[in-house]
Amino acid sequence: MLVQLLDVDYFLNGNKPVLRLYCKTDTGRSVCFFYDKFLPYFYVRKTQETLKKLEELGVEFSMEKKFLPIGYEQEPTDLIRITLNDPGSVPKVRDVFKESFDSDVLFKYRFMIDMGLKGMAWYEIEGSPVRTHMIKIPTYNIKSIAPVDRTENSELRILCIDIECLQTDFTRQMDARKDPVIMISLSFSPEHK
Repeated sequence: MLVQLLDVDYFLNGNKPVLRLYCKTDTGRSVCFFYDKFLPYFYVRKTQETLKKLEELGVEFSMEKKFLPIGYEQEPTDLIRITLNDPGSVPKVRDVFKESFDSDVLFKYRFMIDMGLKGMAWYEIEGSPVRTHMIKIPTYNIKSIAPVDRTENSELRILCIDIECLQTDFTRQMDARKDPVIMISLSFSPEHK
């Protein structure tokens, strides 16, 4: 199916994250794809202290050699890749260590980076239909995803709202009880008939 990627988020199915890719087809139909084969991870330096902490935490980890993101190195550094089940547990586990790398990258962005996905880009996605009560549009489990070279956008429905207020006292923050609304504008596409 040829689709344009609009947004990505995730939900937990039990204790496993499932990513949702919201897309529009080339005919303008909304579809959603599920992907459950990606887990959150980050890196810490390999030291005896970090290995001891990891054993205490009982989390999954593996050894990797990587160049650090800051500074010049001739050789990659020994790092530990910590893989977790729940993206929400990353900050709690990260805070156990003095220094971490890639721990502040949000789960959905880590997925997009690792998979080479870009917002508003086109992809050919193969998937099998799945029934869900969570989303009211056709939904599929992803089997494969490949980029497509295409520049035009699918037909999007757009709604923009803007509220302008008149600040009556510039010595303080805006206050909804004291500063009047002077204009509310609305723009949408396609035109309402």
